Amino acid sequence: MVLPSYEDAHLVVAGIRVLAHKESKPPTPEEVASLVGLSEEKVHVLVHELSELHVIRVVKTPFTVHLDIIDPRPLEELPRGDQGPAMQQELADFGEKSREKKAEMDRMFRGGEAERRRKDRVAKLEEQFKTFKPKRGDLENMFGSSGEADEED
Repeated sequence: MVLPSYEDAHLVVAGIRVLAHKESKPPTPEEVASLVGLSEEKVHVLVHELSELHVIRVVKTPFTVHLDIIDPRPLEELPRGDQGPAMQQELADFGEKSREKKAEMDRMFRGGEAERRRKDRVAKLEEQFKTFKPKRGDLENMFGSSGEADEED
């Protein structure tokens, strides 16, 4: 676990307090990032670390993530000054993974990969349907007669 700096942790907790008071609802990490002027990636890392320290509670719903303050006292035990190289590296890794995931999604949709996969699935299903032959007894039970009797009419 990488400890956030004293200043950054207090800034995030203060942002949560201000937004909760102003909006009368628990804020999202994105709202906190916008208010305090930090990047969303950095706020997400700080939120994760502060929840590990039981300073804040992260409430996840199917649609959003909200933040509540539990106990700000552990903030006083955090190291003061700039964040260490470990926090910088974690932020850099997170940013790189996000960029890679976005680039992969762009390649997939721009290159027609998703459409090609869909067409392959449809073609495979059509091929399986062509080779499908129901058991003769199944048709007789379903319709009460065989297909030959219908052809004589």
